[in-house]
Amino acid sequence: MNKMFNSMRLDCRLFISKFFLFFLIVVFGSCSTINNKKTSCQLSKEEKADLDYLLRFLLFESYGSFVLFGSKPLCEMEFVDTEVTQAERQKRLQAMSIEERAQYEAEAEKLKAEGLLVQMNFERNLFDGWKVIEKIRPDIKKYLIIAHPLEYPGVYSLFLVDILKTAFVLEENYEVFKKAVEMDFDPLKIVFEIENSDSVFWKRVFDLGNHEAKGLLFGFGKKNALFYEWEAAYENTQGHLAEFVKSVSFKPTAERTLPLGKDGPDNFTIPIFGTLDDQEIVEKYEKEKKDIEKIYRGKDLVEVTLQKLLQ
Repeated sequence: MNKMFNSMRLDCRLFISKFFLFFLIVVFGSCSTINNKKTSCQLSKEEKADLDYLLRFLLFESYGSFVLFGSKPLCEMEFVDTEVTQAERQKRLQAMSIEERAQYEAEAEKLKAEGLLVQMNFERNLFDGWKVIEKIRPDIKKYLIIAHPLEYPGVYSLFLVDILKTAFVLEENYEVFKKAVEMDFDPLKIVFEIENSDSVFWKRVFDLGNHEAKGLLFGFGKKNALFYEWEAAYENTQGHLAEFVKSVSFKPTAERTLPLGKDGPDNFTIPIFGTLDDQEIVEKYEKEKKDIEKIYRGKDLVEVTLQKLLQ
């Protein structure tokens, strides 16, 4: 009899344990946490919508998804605080004379006609999405997400950096980067300096002339990055060398088919850059793209991304 009651008590405890576990999964499963770090549960509905909008630009238009789930070391995108830029534009227009304003508007129309000026109608202020990222940044350990203000008020340059992948690229191509920045450096330690907008190292790396260094960091491949450097150095010279460089054609890895701001987990391209018919790197990114599509398919974009950032 005692054995029977003991068995019943054990079954009861197991049932309660399983029910409690099921209760936890049902109640909290839709807002998972990783090591008690913040996920979308801690965000208001409006904050989550703001973050979702920014992430679509960062992950799929600027290829940040290939940083999180692929081989790309880092990516960069520019975004604007539309409240500031609109106010600044109005202030500048009001300060113009009638003639200056007419000239300004005529030039703008000309650039639009030539396809050099694209008018973006943002559904949300991207800066609001950045403010949400700032809330979770202290909990992100394996990546760096930084926004540096640019010269024009309300315009920012945002970087998403995989710390290890970037450090490995710097180490494996140490002499390339040493030549570009004209200084010695610690490959891992220097990655964190990208958070400093006044970093001499990163200012020199992103200088317009350092095509090879930038190509390596943005995941364009060694051969393509090196040829960017040669092309910039010799295309405006004379003789056979210049003729050869001009004769070599780059083939884009992909073509944009969507208007700006319309990329998402169901419709995006592999990173677009010129390649020396390098099928190996194209195939690598195509495979990564398929993997990324599977990761996001049918899932909450913000939740999947936060789980990866906070792991």
